[in-house]
Amino acid sequence: MRSGESGDSNLTQLDWTDFQPGSIVAIRVSLHDKVKPALSLLGELVSGFTHRVVPSHEELREVISRLDLSDLNRALYRCAEEEREEGQGAGVYDIPDFGPTVYCGLQ
Repeated sequence: MRSGESGDSNLTQLDWTDFQPGSIVAIRVSLHDKVKPALSLLGELVSGFTHRVVPSHEELREVISRLDLSDLNRALYRCAEEEREEGQGAGVYDIPDFGPTVYCGLQ
């Protein structure tokens, strides 16, 4: 793998070379410093009007602890074709003035 400049100071481009089948990649990423305060504010705003709908942290941890990798993949990264194939979904979210999201899941 090579890392290179993309021309955008907020983006690092990774070029995969000699990536053998069965290989595993782990990439650690972090939010840009400018994004962290906005994300924190968003969390506060959301928790202000969803506290009665969202399960407690303990309940959420209990549910998540029972998920296997397949469940997590479905919850986070399911694509439109996978949703349609199963017959239980209509595709990805389409956000007005933004367009369709990449995944049907939380990611």
